[in-house]
Amino acid sequence: MAHVTGCHRMCKGDFSEAARIAPDIMANGLCVDYSRHGSAAWAYYIDMVPNRWRSDPLVIFEVEAQRVVKVPIWLPQRDDYAIMKMPGQALTYVPIRVLGFLNLHGFPVYNGFVGFF
Repeated sequence: MAHVTGCHRMCKGDFSEAARIAPDIMANGLCVDYSRHGSAAWAYYIDMVPNRWRSDPLVIFEVEAQRVVKVPIWLPQRDDYAIMKMPGQALTYVPIRVLGFLNLHGFPVYNGFVGFF
């Protein structure tokens, strides 16, 4: 089965809230939330993470490709840019395999590639 590697910005950059929910993410996956674009968990493709989030708490993960909908977004500096939408019923979980965290003290560190731009 094919997998996709993603990067989720945790809790809009709130470090204490990210530390609180990190164990839940490791145990259950990404929580599906409400949005104006439908209930889903959202993330960046690992090679398409905006540089402005470089210092925020991030979780890097793998997810089954069949769970991901690629949402293209036009950017002047990057014509292939897209984000990951993982649809689901609100307040359920999208199962993932956590590869590690960035900028979150006390949790496993991800040491692989992240394509900040």
